[in-house]
Amino acid sequence: MKIGIHITFFYVEDRLPYLQKVVQNIYELKAETQIFIYTNEEFELPFQEGSIQYIIYKYQKNIFRFGYNSLFNRMGLKQLLHPFYLTWENREKISARIEEFDVQVYLEDDMAFTQENLEYWLQHKDAVLKANYNLGFLRTELDSQDVYITDLTSPLSQTVEINGDHYLLNNNNPYYGFWIMDKIELKKFIQSEEWSMQFEQYGIREKSAIGWHGENMSKYKGTLIPLETRETGHFTSEGAAIRHLPNNYIGHETFCTVKFPIAIEDLNT
Repeated sequence: MKIGIHITFFYVEDRLPYLQKVVQNIYELKAETQIFIYTNEEFELPFQEGSIQYIIYKYQKNIFRFGYNSLFNRMGLKQLLHPFYLTWENREKISARIEEFDVQVYLEDDMAFTQENLEYWLQHKDAVLKANYNLGFLRTELDSQDVYITDLTSPLSQTVEINGDHYLLNNNNPYYGFWIMDKIELKKFIQSEEWSMQFEQYGIREKSAIGWHGENMSKYKGTLIPLETRETGHFTSEGAAIRHLPNNYIGHETFCTVKFPIAIEDLNT
């Protein structure tokens, strides 16, 4: 299996340790990987064990707020665009190399995608896709000994049954800071309006990371998290948790209020 992983990194020196950890986790995946980093400055990580392709676009922090579809972008004047649009640059490269990879991933620069996450996705994605759902993940942060879910603003309780297996429906907030697709599903995504960012609801950067499973998109019936049955109840699968390294939502009055794993007593599908 060959995986292409696409990471946007607007250069901020203080954020390099997060990116280094993200890349280190990718090196540890049990698959052939190629990392693409879309950035605005020339740099190299201090510890590189595998292949990284740095793709540089001259975005800058400035007063200009021209859009991605503006004349300035068509002229190649990236320094005049809103810097958040750096997150959109990967899509041309992804579509151009669609046949090269079995799986492609868009990953924010502080999301610690691991082998456990990959195994979880491989185990569950086919059954979920066949039922026209998206297999979801949950961004998590650490507060002392507790693990909290970054993006949920309220608990989840509705479940769905597929071929005798039970899943928790994320009908609160399906965003988790990245997307992962096999070649078959990605080819369909590339033909959609969402691929060219023709949808509302999300901000510039979030549009890149929500993929094809965002709220009000018509592709999937919803986003599901597999449930594991234990002696004390039913719990969200451990592989669904992906670490958000900065922990910057801990203590927020709205986010990071739901603990991981989520426990479900009644499977009320």
